[in-house]
Amino acid sequence: MSEDAAWDFCFEKLAQVSRSFALPISFLDDKTKNPVALSYLLCRMVDCIEDAPYLPHSQRDALYEGFRRFLRGDEDGSFFKKEKIAFASLSPAEQDLMSNATTVGKAWNSLSADARMVLRPWIQEMAFGMQIFNHRTPKEGFRVLENLNDLHRYCYYVAGTVGHLLTEFFAFAYAFDARRKNELKADAENFALGLQLTNILKDVAEDHARGMIFIPKTNWRRQNLDPANLLFAENRPAAHEAIRPIFEMAEDALAGGLTYLTNLPVENAAPRLFCGIPLLMAVATLAEAKNNDAQFEKEIKVKISRNFTANIVNHCRDNISNNDALSRAFDRLKNQKSLT
Repeated sequence: MSEDAAWDFCFEKLAQVSRSFALPISFLDDKTKNPVALSYLLCRMVDCIEDAPYLPHSQRDALYEGFRRFLRGDEDGSFFKKEKIAFASLSPAEQDLMSNATTVGKAWNSLSADARMVLRPWIQEMAFGMQIFNHRTPKEGFRVLENLNDLHRYCYYVAGTVGHLLTEFFAFAYAFDARRKNELKADAENFALGLQLTNILKDVAEDHARGMIFIPKTNWRRQNLDPANLLFAENRPAAHEAIRPIFEMAEDALAGGLTYLTNLPVENAAPRLFCGIPLLMAVATLAEAKNNDAQFEKEIKVKISRNFTANIVNHCRDNISNNDALSRAFDRLKNQKSLT
């Protein structure tokens, strides 16, 4: 398979398995689009290992080790095709991604050695953290987090690592000076943490259905809740109280994400668009989720409308170099107001 065909496959799979990031990635430029897109796809491969249910620890550990060898270039990816039964319960697109890891590897190896050196440590750290959490023993049929510190640590591995990956790669691609890079590093984790916590808060019921509870145990036990009754309609007031501290955590992180966005150089519109669109969408989604019973309903999704999404994208495109306009948009969305 040619390199061009390998990249076509990667972008096709990215659109299928990470739709929320496919749009922002489309706004990146030639310096950054391919490496960032591939990084997200590689992170999704790690997610597939984490999400594959009911695997014994030994088999899952072997998959993580296979991924690390793959990322180092010591394994061509065919290992995952041989282990395809492990991914049989995942979506068809995810199964296809893992079965064709050799194609992803071809695209990965076409990046410069310097680019791979910048990206690899953060993807490896994500895989290391996920492997640790995969060793949690399910309690009452659910994998749970213990407290807010545990939640923060989990979010660092699954999202904060991506914030650092982006910062290091943008600094590499655009030759940021040390001052600029340090300013961005200060809020890199906040930017990613805000997006991750927003997803956790809007997907409480969806995660519960697959045996995951990311709302820490101390929070729901304080409200006399347990995994079995967390979603019961009669427990709505207690459930909202249990997740209130997570909303506060998310709001603080998103505020740091705004600082991250406005510290990106105005002359580099591509990374600002890439970061600005998901940031403002997360602010709007978090506002929609707050005090919304849909978080606890398996048949209802918390989401903003397509028109609202289009308005956010257009506003970002029109104002991406205007920090004051971006800050005003952030405040309006946080307070559940339209952008006009």
